[in-house]
Amino acid sequence: MEKDIVIIGGGPGGYTAAIRAAQLGADVLLIEAENLGGTCLNKGCIPTKALYQNARMIHDLNRTEEFGIRLAGFTVDFGEMMRRKQGITDRLKEGIAQLVKANSIEMMFGKASLAEGKTVRVIDSNGSENIIHAGNIIIATGSVPLKAPIAGIDLPGVMTSDEILSIGKIPDSLAVIGGGVIGIEF
Repeated sequence: MEKDIVIIGGGPGGYTAAIRAAQLGADVLLIEAENLGGTCLNKGCIPTKALYQNARMIHDLNRTEEFGIRLAGFTVDFGEMMRRKQGITDRLKEGIAQLVKANSIEMMFGKASLAEGKTVRVIDSNGSENIIHAGNIIIATGSVPLKAPIAGIDLPGVMTSDEILSIGKIPDSLAVIGGGVIGIEF
């Protein structure tokens, strides 16, 4: 297979580059290992903002008496909060997929690696290999959580930002190491 531009990574950098290149007339292949939208949409900014909004709502409900509003009480359904978070990310992923399709961008899901020259090798989930020859290659592979070399990092209850987005209940307490965007929102 030959393409004008091969983009490795379907996050905000990759899919926007793919859309713009296609709009300018390039024959584009966008390769993504997991989910369109990358870290930001799937494991970062968007899900943490959704959960932050839930936390903000709980905070405000706990303060209603300051505003002369007395509630008989309320309950928190953490499972529903997590379903809401997932629904938001799913809708946004579908929107990106529609943009990719509308711009006639070919998608391939799999693990990409660079080979000799301007060649990209992709192994899909079935283990099949695809070789793509590219006029140009854009690498927009995003990020992964770092497990810092800290004593105790492998103890039970220590989680990465990816893992905490899949927990089943609100923790009684939480210490966050790292002051990046995702850490701050947690």
